[in-house]
Amino acid sequence: MQPDFLAAIGRVTVSFSALESRLHWLAWFLIGGNNPEVLPCATVDLSFSRLVKLVGSLHLVREKDQTVTDELSAILTRAYRIEQERNVITHSNWGSSNESLVRFKLRAEGPKKKSKRLRWDLEEVTISQIENVARSIEALTADLDSFTRRRKYNFSSAN
Repeated sequence: MQPDFLAAIGRVTVSFSALESRLHWLAWFLIGGNNPEVLPCATVDLSFSRLVKLVGSLHLVREKDQTVTDELSAILTRAYRIEQERNVITHSNWGSSNESLVRFKLRAEGPKKKSKRLRWDLEEVTISQIENVARSIEALTADLDSFTRRRKYNFSSAN
């Protein structure tokens, strides 16, 4: 596989990790307190979608300004969508030709609890498509950072 393709997939992974760590930090702030050993216990085993849901719920309890709540809600809605885009990249198998990358995924078709037919989904993907996902993640992280800075969300103001 070409190094450019690997770099693009890696960029998605690293960018998503940065976004996820920002959400952990925000959850810790919203929980309150300043013990760096205790706060991570509240979020360490949460899936990304549960972490997003926790941040949204905590923010609704802590923030009374509907405009601010709506702003974070829009950011969190984007986070759910971004996670799906990232999952397509992260949880696929990849092959390559000279010009493109081929994403393939085995899928099961049929009703739950019944025998299923298997099929392969194949999709040709370009480096720029993968980089677009990385840029979307990076833009969302920047928007979340901007939101937390403007709201002065930091541990010293949590108490």
